[in-house]
Amino acid sequence: MTRYDLVMTTVLQNEAAFLPEWLEYHLDLGVGHFFLYDDGSTDTLEASLGPFREAELVTLANVSSLGPPPTHVLTRGWNDKGEPQQREVIFAPQYLAIRHATATHGHLCRWMAFFDVDEFVRLSPRYASLHSVLAHVLDAAQATVR
Repeated sequence: MTRYDLVMTTVLQNEAAFLPEWLEYHLDLGVGHFFLYDDGSTDTLEASLGPFREAELVTLANVSSLGPPPTHVLTRGWNDKGEPQQREVIFAPQYLAIRHATATHGHLCRWMAFFDVDEFVRLSPRYASLHSVLAHVLDAAQATVR
C-alpha cells in the first residue's frame, strides 16, 4: 500500500538557505513528501528543515550512513551517434541515495522523482499540477498498449 502519491528525492550539501523555497515550490505543485540525503552539510540545515520535519513532509538521512560509496559504477547507454557506450558514474553520493531511496522508500510511493535543489520543475500552462502531468503520461502509455 502506498503512503505517498508523489515524492522527490535529492542529495544536498550546504543548501539550507535555498531549501525552504525549493520545498514550498514543489509542495505547491503536488509533491507529498521529500527524501533528503545530506552529504556533509555544515550550514543551518536542521534549522531550515524544522517546520517541514514537524509537518512530516521531509525524511532526512546522511549519505555517510548508507555505507561506503561504490568504487566503480558503469552505466550503459548510447552516444550522440547512436553507438553503445559505457561511462563511469562519478557522483557516488547520488548513486547511494538513489539506491537507498528506491530500496527503502520505493514501496511507500507511486511516483519518485530525483532532482537537485537548484532544479525547479516548470509546468506547461495546460497542466495544473505534477499529478495532471503524470496522469497524462499514464493515459498515453495505456493508449499505446491498446
